[in-house]
Amino acid sequence: MIKSLVSSLHPLERKLVPHLKKTNSFDELVKISGMKDIEVMRALQWLSNKKVLELKEEIIDVVELDNNGFHYAKKGLPEKRFLKAIQHSTLKASDLIVKAGLSKDEINACIGILKQKDAVEVKKDGQELTFTITENGKKSLEHESAEEKLLKKFFPLKKEELSDEEKNALESLLKRREIIKSEVKKKKTVELTQLGQDLINSEVLDKDVVDKITQPILKDKSWKDKEFRSYDVKINVPKINYGKRHFVNQPIIYMKKIWTDLGFVEMEGNHVHTAFKDLDILFMPQDHPSRSMQDAFYIREPKKGKPPP
Repeated sequence: MIKSLVSSLHPLERKLVPHLKKTNSFDELVKISGMKDIEVMRALQWLSNKKVLELKEEIIDVVELDNNGFHYAKKGLPEKRFLKAIQHSTLKASDLIVKAGLSKDEINACIGILKQKDAVEVKKDGQELTFTITENGKKSLEHESAEEKLLKKFFPLKKEELSDEEKNALESLLKRREIIKSEVKKKKTVELTQLGQDLINSEVLDKDVVDKITQPILKDKSWKDKEFRSYDVKINVPKINYGKRHFVNQPIIYMKKIWTDLGFVEMEGNHVHTAFKDLDILFMPQDHPSRSMQDAFYIREPKKGKPPP
């Protein structure tokens, strides 16, 4: 059973199977195999058709770092850098930009956040604002905030696995610009069947199998010492869209069915018929428009026809 299965494996399947020992995650399989996403998916689908494994898909809510989030995870949140810059002396906004390495937009955002926490005292010195740290600000420097702890975690994170404190921190960061983003993702995993377990532990996978005949192996006759891949004629194949009737013929067939459903019988005959056969026996009135030269075509020869007995 295993031998015949191995002989039918496509090169993509053969390349992927050894990695099934290491992980059951689709994303991890792509990384460690060095194959493209579509190649891994095709190989898994083919293996699934062979009853080697089952493909499973789970919809999960995850959170990931956004553009600013990557920067803040390394450098620290702007409000923390703001407080560290004014920890020992009062600074003007222009000096703060240089010392804390913050943009004007970041400073404006920090002012609102820190004033809300009563961590900074803001005064006006001429045309410019000055900032002094408060006791609450000094205390906040002594420990990490929930937001800072969250940014240090390994992303992406499942929402359902976050603690209550982390969920509150997440809600706070989601309100801010490009720090964290929330997404719904599909998590694909693989579950091996017993046949799959036997396959990945099989030694026959190491055999050198020829997938197709090429000119070089014909020339050097190396094909004589090799084993050829067998083809599975029972495997699912793409559906072929066969031809369809011409659009001109479609209404003809439709109209023909209407008449036959009413009891008329289709008969073979000449292309040209007398008005008797074509109109009179259908009880067509003499002044009916269908008898006019616009709707009935009359020929010169023969000019008249003979009705049936």
